[in-house]
Amino acid sequence: MRRHFIFLLVFVTTPLFAQTSDYLIVENPFELRILNKFEQTLGQTESTKLYPFMPLEIINSRILMSDHLTTGIKVRSGTDIYILLSDANGQPVNIASAGSWKIYYGVKAFSDTITILQENAMGLYSGIIPSSSVNRSLRSTEKLLRIFLWDKWTYVYSMTDHKAGWVALRLEGESWTKLSAPKTKLFVLSDLEISIQGVVDNANV
Repeated sequence: MRRHFIFLLVFVTTPLFAQTSDYLIVENPFELRILNKFEQTLGQTESTKLYPFMPLEIINSRILMSDHLTTGIKVRSGTDIYILLSDANGQPVNIASAGSWKIYYGVKAFSDTITILQENAMGLYSGIIPSSSVNRSLRSTEKLLRIFLWDKWTYVYSMTDHKAGWVALRLEGESWTKLSAPKTKLFVLSDLEISIQGVVDNANV
């Protein structure tokens, strides 16, 4: 009996479900007890990557260090992984000395770059929440990394002055546009393969 094999490859350019994450924003992150992913104190080069109101994506809110005693919070900034030492209450050590801070739970995360189309059409607001005080106006052709969306405000990182802040983005195409799209991903849908196995078997008869 001659059999035919069906291979199912699904290419997508957008996630199957909207990706959400938790983010911690701290006014002075360098005041925290921060280790690198190897549980070592940050070196000089690593320390220079920290900046005010830096958004830290929370990967794991409570991990146990290699000494099996110390606890920490595993976070990510771009491709860099950090560990924030935490206290008995699960809060970052020295958080009281790090200025204003806030955790944003279940916000929509982005991973793309946009460019500004209109000069002075929108303002960039600094701080843990948007305020009436505009840090500065966004310039035409300025590039921003979109990080997450919260209450109609988008937290971004400006590649022009290397600072993070809030911006109220209007409809795409009016005053901004995307520069990069999510990478195409290949999904191996094992569950789906199982569910359609009967159909595949009938087709191969």
